[in-house]
Amino acid sequence: MGDLTCERWSELLAAYADGALGPGHRAAVEAHAASCVACHRFLKGYLAVPALVRRATDVSIPPEVRQRLARLFSGDRGEGEDP
Repeated sequence: MGDLTCERWSELLAAYADGALGPGHRAAVEAHAASCVACHRFLKGYLAVPALVRRATDVSIPPEVRQRLARLFSGDRGEGEDP
């Protein structure tokens, strides 16, 4: 595969991140990122997103908060309790 433009490179990015590209396309994506500062930065950020999402959603909710949320969503606010 020849040299990629930034536009064509961005079209292949999701498949690259998913491991769905063949060796030739994968090598072309990597070569372009190695020679293009903007695409290299974008790739680095793009590949970091799944780990950031995992960390952001790995939250432990205390049992009392779970119970209050369950009551709130079921329509039972409990007697004398604030939401």
